[in-house]
Amino acid sequence: MSDLKIEGWENRGARKEKAWPSDDALKQAVMAELDLDPYVVTADITVRASLGSITLDGTVGSYYQMLIAGQDASNVVGVGWVVNNLLVRGASRSDWLIEDDIAFDFDTDYALDGFQLRSKVNNGVVTLTGEVHNGFEKYHAGDVAAGVLGVRQVINRIAVVQSAGLKSDQVLAGDVTNGLRWNWTTWPVRKDIKVSVSNGVATLKGAVDSWSERREAGRVAFRTAGIWAVDNQLTVTSYGTDYPWDQWFDKSIPGQGDPTYYPGHMWKYYEHPYLWDNS
Repeated sequence: MSDLKIEGWENRGARKEKAWPSDDALKQAVMAELDLDPYVVTADITVRASLGSITLDGTVGSYYQMLIAGQDASNVVGVGWVVNNLLVRGASRSDWLIEDDIAFDFDTDYALDGFQLRSKVNNGVVTLTGEVHNGFEKYHAGDVAAGVLGVRQVINRIAVVQSAGLKSDQVLAGDVTNGLRWNWTTWPVRKDIKVSVSNGVATLKGAVDSWSERREAGRVAFRTAGIWAVDNQLTVTSYGTDYPWDQWFDKSIPGQGDPTYYPGHMWKYYEHPYLWDNS
């Protein structure tokens, strides 16, 4: 055990600014992250890096692998943006078999039991419809469908019907703030995130250091009991560059600009795991 102690005021010339990796180092770090993920087969994946931007090219065996690979890349420190160009080469299956598997998974899933959800499949492209009580259930259903063999794309049109008996907005804002305080990913930036709630919709404002912190803040808010939607307006400061949410938030994409969805995942567009499939 070491008894050495470093006082905060004693910098003695220590580096204060963040040191960002070179493009080559960032590329190697992303490849290492993908190699360590048991859910991703990297044999046919290539990675390009340019000033903090990562581009994934090649093919993977399933739609789920494509999503996971994009998330893995975004989790690497120093990555400012991910362009996911991966194509799905998965085994071809009959649409009715895919529908049957999705229906079975919905019926046996802990979070979706009791909901009347429907899937329509056309050449591996899945369209989901039905009603759930909150956004987590909606996008969890999308994740479940994405994991079925043969799925090439998911279009999530499940409607969220707000349930009654919500806490007051002030109490909900406090609950979200407490969640950010106790989450290990958001703890370092908890004081930089301002939370407000209106009619059960949480709005997050401020600045964070990474896409992982931004995404996790959205998830913390989204999983707070009584919150049914999240408007994530957090700005990311990464690789020496600011990424203001209102500049890279593409309002030309159908559905974007509407705060009543969960901005949790980051694939081709960072705000929504399935919207870009419709564009």
